[in-house]
Amino acid sequence: MEDHRDRIEEAKEKLYSRNVDAIRVRKDRVLKSIEHIVPESWQVTPEKKMKVQKLLLDTSVFKKFFLFCLAILGLSIVVAGFVFLKGTGTVSTDNVEIEILGNAFTEGGAELPIQIQVINKNATPLELTDLFVEYPRGSDGMTNQDFERKRISIGTIGAGKSAQEIIPLTLYGEEGVVQTIRARLEYRIKGSNAIFVKEKTYDVSISSAPLELAVTAPASASSGEEITFKVVLRSHAAKVSPRMRLVFEFPPGFEPTTSIPEASSGDTIFDLGDLPPDAEKTIIVKGVLQGIDGDEKMFRVYSGEGDPKDDSKIDVVYNSTLHTMVIDRPFIEARLLIGNKDSDVYAARTGSPINAKVKWQNNLPEKVIDAEISVSIDGNVYKEDTLKTDGFYNAVTNTISWNKNIDSKFASVEQGEGGTLDLSFNTLPLVTGQGTVISDPHVTITVSIRGKTASSGSISEINNSSTKTIKIITDTQFTSVASFTSGPFVNSGPLPPSVDDKTTYTITWSIKNTASPLGSGVVRAVLPLFVSWENTTSPTNEQITFDEATREVTWNTGTVQQGSGFSAPLKTVSFKVGLTPTQNELGLVPELIGESVLTIRDLYTGVDISLKRNPLLTRITSDGTFVFGKETVVE
Repeated sequence: MEDHRDRIEEAKEKLYSRNVDAIRVRKDRVLKSIEHIVPESWQVTPEKKMKVQKLLLDTSVFKKFFLFCLAILGLSIVVAGFVFLKGTGTVSTDNVEIEILGNAFTEGGAELPIQIQVINKNATPLELTDLFVEYPRGSDGMTNQDFERKRISIGTIGAGKSAQEIIPLTLYGEEGVVQTIRARLEYRIKGSNAIFVKEKTYDVSISSAPLELAVTAPASASSGEEITFKVVLRSHAAKVSPRMRLVFEFPPGFEPTTSIPEASSGDTIFDLGDLPPDAEKTIIVKGVLQGIDGDEKMFRVYSGEGDPKDDSKIDVVYNSTLHTMVIDRPFIEARLLIGNKDSDVYAARTGSPINAKVKWQNNLPEKVIDAEISVSIDGNVYKEDTLKTDGFYNAVTNTISWNKNIDSKFASVEQGEGGTLDLSFNTLPLVTGQGTVISDPHVTITVSIRGKTASSGSISEINNSSTKTIKIITDTQFTSVASFTSGPFVNSGPLPPSVDDKTTYTITWSIKNTASPLGSGVVRAVLPLFVSWENTTSPTNEQITFDEATREVTWNTGTVQQGSGFSAPLKTVSFKVGLTPTQNELGLVPELIGESVLTIRDLYTGVDISLKRNPLLTRITSDGTFVFGKETVVE
């Protein structure tokens, strides 16, 4: 360490000393020549070969991969440049042309032949060539537009060659509608799995529709007013149009009432059959439109070839049309409300009073003179002697009237003036004293209002009317009884029931019905834990089941006929249960079955009826041989 310090100090002294003698001057050496022998060619000496191998071994995998990629890239550039400069073997979709030739106008439903030519301007053939043609099948106004698709296999199109196909099409639509034909070419080239695509479109205008639809209907209507739609369908096709079908699409608030001819399905679908050229069909639909003043209601009618697989659909639409109707307020209105509801059809129960109101008003910007309101009542269950009203009632015509003779305010009704009139009545029983059931029980009420205006010095009559129908819900009776000695089964076991001994009982459910058929009915009840299902039912064709997991008995009633239990057989089912009381039921009157609930629909009024019956006990008073004291569980 000391020696190192001395050398450092010596170096500093020489570096900073001003004494020239202290600095050791280096003497220049004499250069000597050295002779080298240079070989005439490159040679790798063993020493250099080892150095190269060592360099390769020391190079990382990443460096090797990088050098390999550079080599591939260089080769690709060379090949691409060669191909580019030579100008052969390249394929471009720009060098493939599709030409569509045909008439730019056609009659709807008429056959239109079009010629499609494919030209290959490439220096390479197009292989596995397919031509796809797509065009609308129906009218442009379809709700769910679908397309006809055709595939033509062309094969190989040589370099500089062309191929052509003639394809017959049939287009539909309204006059002036433009239908677009789309052609798509798919092909491959040799040595490649890639699929190349070329597309072209062609527009064709419909010069005339194959089917004419003419709609006659009002442009405006009052809420609650009955309106009439008349549709005239004319065929302009050159041949028979098969399976023709016409469909209405009604807006919310429109309720169709009648149609000529009757609809084939629901209220909206009309099957017209095969329609020959120049044939004409007329369809009339009537209905009531409800809505708010100012509402626009859109009615759509379309027609075409019916779908053979679905009676509610059109396979190919030939034509369609829209009709807009605006709801406006009548000049003078009288609205009938039943049970405070403004509904065209009202369901009521027999025996309950029917309360109705007539709300009337002058909507004109001027007064109405000699106004008169009349209400006529009709129907097979109207009970005339129960009518209550402050108007004048004509028993011969069943009409109630209000006019200036009844109330002086009807002599002159100012703009916006109105009021409310009340009336009520009861309905007849649905089963007469002779046991006859009244079918389709209903009451129809028609209210009308009329008056006069003195516009421009002349007297004009104005009026408005509407009709409401009251449908009476059928009387339905549901009974649930238990028995031991009566019924379709022979029961066994001790009476009174004994602990740990089984006693069987018969449970019977019955449904009586009067005026209207019932459907979609179900009866449900649950068995207690100590009551068993004996799997015995009568009649055997009734659909009654027991669920072990929930212990629920279910009876699917099916349709219950009108007059069941009166003019038709009673709808009934019986099943056997077994009671095995435990010590806990000793001295008690146990349940045989829980609460029974019937849910069923009145098919005439559309009202769901629900009836409940209390649980059944061992106190079987409905059995004619029952003796009190036989219901309590004993040892």
